[in-house]
Amino acid sequence: MRPAQGPRDASLRQVVRRSGALANAILATVVCGGLLYAGTNGAGPLTGVGPLLDPATGFWTAGPDAALPHDQSLQLTGLHAQASVTFDALGVPHIRARDDHDLFLALGYVHARYRLFEMDLIRRQGEGRLAQVLGSKLLPVDEFELDLGLSRTAQQDLKRLAPDERAVLQAYADGVNARIHEAETERNLPAFFKLLGYEPANWQLLDTAVIKGIQAQDLAYQTNPLTNTRLVKALGADRASRWFPVLPASNRDTPYDPGPYQTAAAAPLPAAVVGDGADAAAASLLSRTAGLPKFAAETGASNNWAVDGTLTASGKPLMANDPHLALNLPSVWFQVDLESPSYHVRGVTFPGAPVVPIGRNEQISWGATDTQNQATLYYAEKTDPAHPDQYFWQGAWHRMERISYDIPVKGGSAEHHELKLTVHGPILTQQGQTLAVEWMGNVPSSGLGSILRMMRAGDWPGFKAALKDWTSPTQNWVYADAAGHIGIYAPGLYPIVKAARPDLPLPGTGEADVVGTVPLEQVPQVYDPPGHMVVSANQRPVGGDYPYYIGTSQDDFDPGYRAAEIRTALQSLKGPLTVLDVQRIQLDDRDQLAVRVLPRLLGAVGEADLDPLHRQALAEIRGWDGVMRASSPAASIWDAFWREYLSQTFQPWWDHYRVGVPITEVAGPLGGALEGWTLSGAPTDAFSPPGSVSATPDLVMATAFGKAVSSLARRFGSRPETWAWSRVHQRLIASLVDTSLSYGPRGAGGDERTPDAAAGTVSTHGPSWRMVVDWGSGRSYGVYPAGQAENPVSAWYENLVDDWWAGRYHEMTTAAEAESRSGSATWTLQP
Repeated sequence: MRPAQGPRDASLRQVVRRSGALANAILATVVCGGLLYAGTNGAGPLTGVGPLLDPATGFWTAGPDAALPHDQSLQLTGLHAQASVTFDALGVPHIRARDDHDLFLALGYVHARYRLFEMDLIRRQGEGRLAQVLGSKLLPVDEFELDLGLSRTAQQDLKRLAPDERAVLQAYADGVNARIHEAETERNLPAFFKLLGYEPANWQLLDTAVIKGIQAQDLAYQTNPLTNTRLVKALGADRASRWFPVLPASNRDTPYDPGPYQTAAAAPLPAAVVGDGADAAAASLLSRTAGLPKFAAETGASNNWAVDGTLTASGKPLMANDPHLALNLPSVWFQVDLESPSYHVRGVTFPGAPVVPIGRNEQISWGATDTQNQATLYYAEKTDPAHPDQYFWQGAWHRMERISYDIPVKGGSAEHHELKLTVHGPILTQQGQTLAVEWMGNVPSSGLGSILRMMRAGDWPGFKAALKDWTSPTQNWVYADAAGHIGIYAPGLYPIVKAARPDLPLPGTGEADVVGTVPLEQVPQVYDPPGHMVVSANQRPVGGDYPYYIGTSQDDFDPGYRAAEIRTALQSLKGPLTVLDVQRIQLDDRDQLAVRVLPRLLGAVGEADLDPLHRQALAEIRGWDGVMRASSPAASIWDAFWREYLSQTFQPWWDHYRVGVPITEVAGPLGGALEGWTLSGAPTDAFSPPGSVSATPDLVMATAFGKAVSSLARRFGSRPETWAWSRVHQRLIASLVDTSLSYGPRGAGGDERTPDAAAGTVSTHGPSWRMVVDWGSGRSYGVYPAGQAENPVSAWYENLVDDWWAGRYHEMTTAAEAESRSGSATWTLQP
């Protein structure tokens, strides 16, 4: 894996270095017989490299995106009139067109010019066609995606688009296809198509709808009820409910919508019962999802906030958003500036879709964090061998629907795959129990149309109206406008279930079916609050008296540490807020859990009983400010202590009851519970596991501290002052195609609880796009950790990484501003 380096310019030396890395990657890939994609290793035999060495058409051409664009005139089939694409020095295209059709035609062309291979892989995942080009090892991914049904839902989504919205998708597809046909004619498809020995199919409207579905799956498909099943089965329902409560103590003061709520509180629903075979069914389905891309709802985090002019230097709102997703090369994002009669939008797009989910126009700005509510329900269907291929629902036996697929497999014959569906959805396992999934992402919607309407909105009522048909993934959409208003709105489907809470698989016989969703006017939302700020960081968005069930702490609601730190930082700044203040908060590495627990830890560890090593380690954390700086030894000691404290508290329980879920997978909610017990002194049996002597928090903390320090000394030597956090904790920006093309791993600050989130020892998720909008000046700023091009030979492959790493931002300019600055180049597009 290529180590990260310091700042580098986009020189010929860089291009040559990356060219050599790509050549080595291709050879390594062929030797290993595998391609890395979406966390799946190995894809079977690949084609030989002979065609890649052809100097006329092979690797060395590497596609036209290997070189930077220059001023030129291009013909683009399908244009109604002349249009232009001005690339600034960073690679951001500024597209101007005389009508909306031409705008999206040009966007499709540009996306395909710079991200075609990425686009093709993503649509293949959603449509269950990865094995066709990567081999039989990808069959489990294809089978799961076909079972889940993104393509089936996408077909229904297209039917719900208004004619003008469908026309946008068609123009975009035509632009993508214009590039595909051009590349085929000129024999310069991206190098990895040549490596894998296939050509991309024409782009269809369905492909864009499927890519929207992939994003919904990434953000809102959850396996928490399966994990909870295993916890309840092992620990018992009572203990599991106490350790994984509906409302974690650490989240109680951070909801952005504190009420009052419009509906009287409903009676709490009882938990479902774990039946025979439930643990086996949960284990079976969890094993199916283990090989899929790690869902952002389970691994990521995001921040957004806005402050009104009362708190800013300009007297106008400031808005910030940094969605925390997988950090990849190429990035999930592609930055654009779009201008036509109906649109004047700057922000980021998903390659494969002609919408700007995070950005701004001339009147409003918007961003998103995941709401984290429970959107995935599992049903244990009642079956009987006497009624084969049937399930019992609402007092009668019903035949399961069957759908068959023939999955093409590279180097082999097609694999026949059949799935079964009930009234609740597709059956995903029949081991132990017959489990069907009802996922809100499979409810057809016009979600792409919602974002197109949002891109044209000019005020809060128009913003809300644009999103009224949004279903999944539910998002905390942050808002600010030129008129001075701020807000957060979280539309989408929050299922209401009768008879039982859906945090476990529900009985499929009808008594626990979804009976509706939370009314749109009662979803979490806030507008121009009296505190003059709104903050969303994946925390539970509402208070404990919210009248609807939306999930438990096990549903990946953030415990609230990031939201609390952002609020604290905004409130503690002296003087009116500026853009620089907001940017600094996005880079904030303070861990609020450490701030809260550290005084308790210092009181629990008796210095007189310590040896010199442990006394010196204690001195490092005494007076520490809780900031997880890369250079901080105290950060290393805190992290090692907290992990050991969790382990000392819970591992004896896990060992005794043979819990089938690793503690690391539920460390977030367990940590929230442990914090509460530690600080409040509330009675708990957690410190008295079976077969062990009853302990106190102080004793467990002192023991954990001692073990943590000894462990660090074994790794890094006996001088605690040298235990910099960067020696323990790193970031990695992973290539989608080969590890030698990745950036890092490289020592970094932050952790999973800091606003600049970086979970894990080697963090692969984090701020995938940082954006700040200043409505005082009308200017906006952004950066993401990659580059616009997927071609590793291009100077735009990773040209933004060093700026992102250093916390530098770039102004999101207009086309006119880009043209006036050095380093720009313009394509004049002719019909």
